[in-house]
Amino acid sequence: MRKYLIYSILVIIGLISIFIIYLSNYGIKTERFNNLILEKIKKYDSKLSVDINDVFLKLNVDEKTIKINTENAKINFNNKFINISTIDINLDILKFLKKENSIKTIKISTKKNKIKKITNFLNSYKFSIPRLIIYNQIEDGLIEADININYPENSKTEFTYNIFGKISEGKLNVLNKIKIKDINFTFN
Repeated sequence: MRKYLIYSILVIIGLISIFIIYLSNYGIKTERFNNLILEKIKKYDSKLSVDINDVFLKLNVDEKTIKINTENAKINFNNKFINISTIDINLDILKFLKKENSIKTIKISTKKNKIKKITNFLNSYKFSIPRLIIYNQIEDGLIEADININYPENSKTEFTYNIFGKISEGKLNVLNKIKIKDINFTFN
């Protein structure tokens, strides 16, 4: 009898370990967090929308977080959109279970987008004449960026962010007088 009890406990511990390893490496597909992502975008600005594909849930045991991951999403505003490569949201497990604000970090990585596409999106989202004048001098180029948003421990609304990116194959036409080609640089 004692032998079966020990085997049963070892089998249960083994299954739990396999489940944790599987969740840490591969994750599971879920639709439960689609609304969380959509609500956070709507909370930031109700005019924005997001097209989300599959959402995966992964476990990070070291940091005690749950990582919510989606790929190939689009942020939309008035038929203008930005192609997103990945969106990763890290949730504190304990705060999530207590139904508190559990978001620790959000990381958004864009695909390579045409600079004109991004400037058209920004102008339609929040129009500014000085910005329009500057944007009209950009002829071509590609941009790709990583946006890291960090939420402090005890704050629901405050956050800090870093934007890292790369401009490639940029072309400027400054007031139809000066043309600059092959602009390539990274920014922070």
